[in-house]
Amino acid sequence: MASLTVSSSPSTTTNTITVQFTTDVLDISKVELSNDGGNTYINATSFTSSSAEFNVATWASGAYNNCVLRLTYTEITYTITNNLSNCTISNSNTSISGGSSYNATITADIGYAISSIVVTMGDTDISSSVVSDNSINISSVTGNITITAS
Repeated sequence: MASLTVSSSPSTTTNTITVQFTTDVLDISKVELSNDGGNTYINATSFTSSSAEFNVATWASGAYNNCVLRLTYTEITYTITNNLSNCTISNSNTSISGGSSYNATITADIGYAISSIVVTMGDTDISSSVVSDNSINISSVTGNITITAS
């Protein structure tokens, strides 16, 4: 499930509200704001992956305590491929949502030792930053993952 957090109180001008936010969503197609708790929304006039601007000229003056920010996005899914020799992996997932974290531990089969763990994401070897001992910890998945261990 996607996360969305408003970073601070929105900034306002006469007819505009700008909302700063953080999210793990990668492909936002629309940002909307409701002043009534989510029954009626207005579209952002412009937005980035962390900010949206809304024209609120038609809103009455006053405080709005039930505002709701809503993102429309396409969830990106990546594949996880394991190439294991004489070992097992604790995480058997074969796909993962973009932006999610991935964690796994490689365990050698009885009578074997792990000599190598290589992790690629996309076409980049990220082993040095995500492998520690026999553990793999990726904080945010941004491409297909291949894990090779022997």
